[in-house]
Amino acid sequence: MSAMNGMSAVNAPESAAAQWTRATGTGVDPHGYRRVIAGLASVAD
Repeated sequence: MSAMNGMSAVNAPESAAAQWTRATGTGVDPHGYRRVIAGLASVAD
């Protein structure tokens, strides 16, 4: 893994999964969130 700004790079699904509680805590539809993150190819998507 490469390092960016002192942090190790993670893939998109891992990054999105790490934000699960934050997203659902703000009222995001959990089913919609999972549907969207399933198609992510990179963190920049």
